[in-house]
Amino acid sequence: MSLSDRSAWVDGTCVVNYGWDDASNLVDNAGTTQVFNERNQLVDSGGSSRTYTARGTLSSSTTDGVTSTVSCNTFDIW
Repeated sequence: MSLSDRSAWVDGTCVVNYGWDDASNLVDNAGTTQVFNERNQLVDSGGSSRTYTARGTLSSSTTDGVTSTVSCNTFDIW
């Protein structure tokens, strides 16, 4: 299946459009722009932003001006 096969969703009454970048990241989610960094990590989505550590783990998330920090160690179990 190509990305063009996933460019819209139709429920019979409305059409929801989607856009994809060359790395298959969803960059337009029904009009909400999403931004990815060079490591394909989501850094911005409709006003919510995320930061990552050098190791690639989530460091913080900001939504509506409220920042939440994420902390973990190597012994955390998910």
